[in-house]
Amino acid sequence: MATVGQINEHDVFTCPICLETLKSPNSLPCLHTFCETCIGEFIVSTEQRAEQKLSNYPCPVCRTVVTPNNPEDEASQWAASLPHNFTISSLMENSKSVKQECHLCKRRDKISEATQWCRDCDEALCDECLQLHGFMKLFVDHKVIRIDEMNFPSIVEEPDLSMISDSCPVHTSKVLEAFCFDHQQLCCLLCITLHHRKCEQVQAIEEMEKPKSDKLSMLLSEINDIKVKVEKVMKEKKGEKEKLDTSLTEIEKEASQFILSIKDKLDSLLAVFIKRLVITREESENAFQNKVKTFEKLSNYFEKLHCKTKTVEKHGTLNQMFIHFEKSKAELKSLLTEASSVWNTSSISEAKLVKSAKLDQVENIDGLIELESFKTTPVEINAYVEQLLPSRSSLLSKTHPYRSFDSFVLKHTQTIDLDGFDVYGGVFVSDEVIVFGGKVVESVGKLKAINFLNKRIVAESTFSTKLKRLAFDFESATLCVSCYGSKLYRLNFVNLFKSKINIKNDDHNNGGICILDGILYVIVEETVKKINLENPQQSLEICFETNTDCSKLNGLDIDFKNNRLLYTSKQSEVVCTSLDGREIFKFKDECMKLIVSVSVHSEGIIFAGEPSGLIHLISEDGERRRTVLKSCDKLKYICDICLDKSCSSLAVFGPGYIEIYDVCTGSG
Repeated sequence: MATVGQINEHDVFTCPICLETLKSPNSLPCLHTFCETCIGEFIVSTEQRAEQKLSNYPCPVCRTVVTPNNPEDEASQWAASLPHNFTISSLMENSKSVKQECHLCKRRDKISEATQWCRDCDEALCDECLQLHGFMKLFVDHKVIRIDEMNFPSIVEEPDLSMISDSCPVHTSKVLEAFCFDHQQLCCLLCITLHHRKCEQVQAIEEMEKPKSDKLSMLLSEINDIKVKVEKVMKEKKGEKEKLDTSLTEIEKEASQFILSIKDKLDSLLAVFIKRLVITREESENAFQNKVKTFEKLSNYFEKLHCKTKTVEKHGTLNQMFIHFEKSKAELKSLLTEASSVWNTSSISEAKLVKSAKLDQVENIDGLIELESFKTTPVEINAYVEQLLPSRSSLLSKTHPYRSFDSFVLKHTQTIDLDGFDVYGGVFVSDEVIVFGGKVVESVGKLKAINFLNKRIVAESTFSTKLKRLAFDFESATLCVSCYGSKLYRLNFVNLFKSKINIKNDDHNNGGICILDGILYVIVEETVKKINLENPQQSLEICFETNTDCSKLNGLDIDFKNNRLLYTSKQSEVVCTSLDGREIFKFKDECMKLIVSVSVHSEGIIFAGEPSGLIHLISEDGERRRTVLKSCDKLKYICDICLDKSCSSLAVFGPGYIEIYDVCTGSG
């Protein structure tokens, strides 16, 4: 991408996000320029993916971390506070009109035509301002060219070589004169003095071999091939997008119909329920009325009987009194028996609503329907590059000498203070995030994910036991965790820890773990076992016997280059075997006292760590060893080491700290 001060080919006026002409161009501190709307949408989407308020964000092009000037405002307002790129705006105006205004005069509310362009200041100057510019000692070395000699992308197709600045982006008054092969960086003399003093592969640009014309011709040919492939891939992606849009529209329609059918079913069930409720109410009402009528009948009878008895008592003969008494007894007994049969009829005394257990389940679920999406399998960036570039492409060739076993060196880049947290194992899960585990207090474990660019914890999870070793599968985003004791967990990690399940139920102690092609390999006591992560309900299967001890820390890793396993033994040997246990080599010498962890480079070189702070290299064939790190920055005790996916960084874990080292090339 073109950047400010580097007018380069046709993309100088193009937003790297929307790939269209810049609108209201705003610049980040790294000098990359974007449409104000585009960078604003990028910041908001970054915050949405993080699922929490941001304190900073990366540049979409170079990933430089940007801290906003107004962090207390909403992320949607950060883009508006970025500085407007007046240089790009002016160049865009100039590309449409031959006349270019002088920037210095414009700031003084004057209008004058510019005749010169300062490449270092990125400003247009009139003749008068050019003289003032030349008088300033700070600007005396700046390179100035005539504006009418400049080539603008919208006017002339061929780029202007004079616009390719050789000034150092860090020390703007200095010229780029050398290249550091260790750090893959262009340097000025001040850069070399301050930052690359200890680097052993620094070479002056003027001393380098000039590319031959046939190489440049080959490069042009490759670029044309890449353009064709990129256009083909773009067409395929647009087709996939259209297919996905159609599919999502159909899903929306199907989901709506499904929910409507459920609502109709529920309405029907409600109607049946209400009908039954009405019948029950009527039956209850009838039973109640029958009992009331019986009581009324009995009450009337007693009223009449009372009056009749008083009359007989007052005026009746002895014979009438006796007959009345006996008849009343018989009638009363018969009437009470009849009333009792009515009173004793079962009836509803109380009612309440009882919901079906299935409705309880529906009420408690988060979603009645879900969207099942099938994501593309993550592929390494190198794989995409190789897909677009021809085999043995000149663009694939590295700009540093061949890395031999003797050329590897570790250079400390940062130390992350974990505030006393005891770390026993860790693993890279992306270019920015490391997951690590250990213990909080005795018998209580903690898993954490940290963005090591800003040293911010992004996720946590608590376990009932201390954590030991970690392994991560990039394709499925599956994280496996072995614990002190017998527990072995599988989780998913994409910004958050979720779906934690225990995949091991025996009583045997765990050790190191690693993942290859969806198969988890784990050291269990004195064996290496395996399990298919797609079917974690199965029991672990024994691969082969080993000479290991799982009561302490040990290491296990995959050599992806040679498709083999590396692990540490009881005798602190580094043992290399095939996946089925056939021993390939076993290495140990007098300098290796206690090896507890291993990590294998993509070139087959083995890193082995000792608690004392030593890190050794073992050659791919297991014949040689040398020490690449004699002591850590702050770590006093190494528990684990791990290379990132590109094998360009090594993380070292221990009590209280994580240290990160660049894996560089020294002198051969």
